[in-house]
Amino acid sequence: MSLIDPAIWELNFRSLEDAISKSVGDVTKLDFGSSDQVLATALRENAAVFSAFKAHQEKATLIKLLLDDAGVRRSWNDFKKLAGPITETYNKTWLETEYNQAVSNAEMAKKWDGFSENADLYPNLEYRAVDDGHARPDHLAMNGMVAPIDDPIWDTWYPPNDWGCRCSVTQTDKPVAMVAVARIVAKRIAPNTAAGFDFNPGKDKKLFAESAGYFNQDKKTSKAVNKEASTLLKNLDA
Repeated sequence: MSLIDPAIWELNFRSLEDAISKSVGDVTKLDFGSSDQVLATALRENAAVFSAFKAHQEKATLIKLLLDDAGVRRSWNDFKKLAGPITETYNKTWLETEYNQAVSNAEMAKKWDGFSENADLYPNLEYRAVDDGHARPDHLAMNGMVAPIDDPIWDTWYPPNDWGCRCSVTQTDKPVAMVAVARIVAKRIAPNTAAGFDFNPGKDKKLFAESAGYFNQDKKTSKAVNKEASTLLKNLDA
């Protein structure tokens, strides 16, 4: 039995695919082998897997509603009343949030490729938080930190670093600064940073990391979901 509803998978995947096209470009129209085409292809594959794990979790959640607390099968009307808010949350509320985040992640992934190409001229990156009274304290503490592009701090502290994070990074030839402070901040919260954001979308070429909540499955289930994601994507592109 399939672990994923193909229609729900495609609904979520198409949304994330649109986010990738908006930020990096339509993979079918990019020059084959170009940095953008390679990035867009990898991000689409990650979007397919993310959407599959999300669809699996939604299906598993709905299946649990089939029986009441006494183990008796619910009527269709009762099930529908309970399922409605769940499908609304997964496929509208959360999907909208994930789309916006995917746009930001893809944009920052594209910027990373540009940083790498110009690293010989501008070897450092500067972390910039939006200091308007709404920034997260840990993100604000990173503001102004300058570290080499190959510093491991960018493996987990490359923006966006949470849902709705507005932080960014700019390439610079400024001298290294505040790295000691940044490492203290990173050590204090990592690896307990927001689930799905302890990674670098540019280096890892992903929209979301495996630390995202949907991926929290046993090995057997994870393997099966990944396989279904691959099959669904291949069928979509056939």
